[in-house]
Amino acid sequence: MSKKAKTTEEFDQSFEDHDIPGLLKLRYCPQLPLPAYRYIPGQMQKDEHRRDIPKIKTINISPKKWFENEAYIYGIDLFNHGFFYEAHEVWEALWMKVDRETVQGKFLKALIQLAASRLKILMGETKPAERLSLKARELFQIVLNSGKCDLEGSYMGFSILFKEFKYTEEVNPTSMR
Repeated sequence: MSKKAKTTEEFDQSFEDHDIPGLLKLRYCPQLPLPAYRYIPGQMQKDEHRRDIPKIKTINISPKKWFENEAYIYGIDLFNHGFFYEAHEVWEALWMKVDRETVQGKFLKALIQLAASRLKILMGETKPAERLSLKARELFQIVLNSGKCDLEGSYMGFSILFKEFKYTEEVNPTSMR
């Protein structure tokens, strides 16, 4: 059985099929433009010098001041609009700035794995997508159990309270607080 990657149009349609109002419309960092195209490994050549992605200063900001972290918020916009590789890259740059053993480090790693999982789905690679989603879930559970979330189960504006987490579900950080 050969793997079949979803086209961008098919993937956009799969987002639109979910009853999440405004999923592709809401922007948290509208001052930064979305990229002109999605990079999908194996389907196009990687451009190491993309000019359509703004240079963002990545600094380690306290999790309580997440809303001041432009790179983190831009990563959410990228993810919510299906730019999974690009979101992965932005969040990874932030992850490199924090202590990886902290709750914040585990949270950023979970977001990175979630973005990678969505990219694998887009590429038609379901087994790696499932594995990455399970790893993300484990890390989100650690964050949830850390006592660092608010009463609504959110950490850095991202609600990690969910009934069931499977690689095929559209779990995304749209519920910013």
